[in-house]
Amino acid sequence: MRVQQIRNILQLVQQRHQTLQDNLGLAELKTTDRTTADFISDLRRHEQHWGSVIRTYLQQGNAGILNTWIQLTPDLDLPDHAYSDAASADHDCEAVALAVCEFHKRMERLYGSLTAAVSVPSVRDFLQRLLRLEQTIVTERAWAARIV
Repeated sequence: MRVQQIRNILQLVQQRHQTLQDNLGLAELKTTDRTTADFISDLRRHEQHWGSVIRTYLQQGNAGILNTWIQLTPDLDLPDHAYSDAASADHDCEAVALAVCEFHKRMERLYGSLTAAVSVPSVRDFLQRLLRLEQTIVTERAWAARIV
């Protein structure tokens, strides 16, 4: 088990959003179907926005929350290779949406595990908000691709 600050975890999450955004850009370039390209572009813009939200919080957020230390279990690792599915998908809307939903489900599991691991109320509230946002994102993306 490792000990990390919330700040470091969010930096890693931001990097993973960037990786997913980059992979969606590759998928968008590889597809020849305009509808699929538009759908992927929308997903990519969403990841860009989400990454900038996290980046802004890292720069301007509550230092007490960001500096909180938490013990990580091995299942909270976010391996970089896990987010290449979007670029290697079959480049149809459903395959790409499934890859993006899987990414956000990983984020849900991360925030859920982190929430359960902290005892500081303000940190738990912050992580619960992130968890609810991820749950909303998964539902919206799944619905958008009609895969619910």
